[in-house]
Amino acid sequence: MRGPRLLLAGGGSGGHVTPALAVAEAVLELAPTACLALVCSDRPIDAVVLQSTTLPWTPLPARPLRRTPSGLLHFARGFLQARARVERLLQDNDIDAVLLLGGFVAAPALSAALRKKIPTLLLNLDAVPGRANRWMARRATSVCTAMPTVHPLPSRSAVDCLEGVPIRRQARPANDKAHCTTAIGLDPHRRTLLITGASQGASSINQLFASALKRAPKVFDGWQVLHLTGPDQLGAMQQAWAAAGVQASVEPFRQAMADAWGAADLVVARAGASTVAEARFAGVPALYLPYPHHRDRHQWHNAAASVAQGTARVLKDHNDPDLTWPSFALALSELLQGDALEVMRLACEPHKGCDGATAVAERLLLLADDSAGATLDAG
Repeated sequence: MRGPRLLLAGGGSGGHVTPALAVAEAVLELAPTACLALVCSDRPIDAVVLQSTTLPWTPLPARPLRRTPSGLLHFARGFLQARARVERLLQDNDIDAVLLLGGFVAAPALSAALRKKIPTLLLNLDAVPGRANRWMARRATSVCTAMPTVHPLPSRSAVDCLEGVPIRRQARPANDKAHCTTAIGLDPHRRTLLITGASQGASSINQLFASALKRAPKVFDGWQVLHLTGPDQLGAMQQAWAAAGVQASVEPFRQAMADAWGAADLVVARAGASTVAEARFAGVPALYLPYPHHRDRHQWHNAAASVAQGTARVLKDHNDPDLTWPSFALALSELLQGDALEVMRLACEPHKGCDGATAVAERLLLLADDSAGATLDAG
């Protein structure tokens, strides 16, 4: 008897791709004979995130919706082309169920699945569902969300709220702090600050730290740094840390984050859903600077539960280091040199280890079983 055949759809950023890979890992733990494939965007970041996976993946020409004449044309053309490719994949691979990770890649995959009468599970990742997710929630067979949403999803069925965003094994610390710190090339006897702009970097956060190294380098006394800059500002930040005499490992991007999370005493980052979930899983206190250009402020809402639990702080990123500096300088001083960090660390303990991967995998396999059973009955 063949195992379940599943298609995972999501891409455009590491925050959509890595949860898909985490669910794939959980599916194979529960059903080792399962066959899985992934459709993603054709953006370069998807290829970077997927370069080490053995999961077969197909890039799609899907595009986000832009409300301009050319934007609408690109969206419509990409949607139709992507839907056609997914329809062929569904038919050629005899797919039993589709997992939708949200966003502009998942929408044409849902449309293809509807045309082929294949059941779908939508996993909403953010506290504020985007337009694509709200559209898909009305049409998907089943819907779950990785965290409570600010507004209810307009689903035709009950929406399950899970234990968090699915987290890959390579983002789950598996060793003690000393081992993890040594593994990333730093001193196990010093405290470690992790700075990350997620898969594509965060230029305004990089600029803030460059400013901090000029204005208040003493705030980093007793600390060492792992700084994931993104590709564009790698050299500049390497020079900035070296000139200030702060021990720092500076990298453009780190695929396997387990040791980074295991080494970190504090993280400064955006508040993407995956970053917030990984910090929570590892029990790392956080200082979040949400992406400043989202109208719906969904990264602020992603971090809200952590702030309420006392495990994180959130600051407004003005996209200008001079404007952000006063609040940022105060937070750095309190967290790196004051007593506030220990209070946050203790608050993290009850929430460590939360992960939604198994729960999503169970729902997806149940959907596939129901689909396969219905096919056999029809036959």
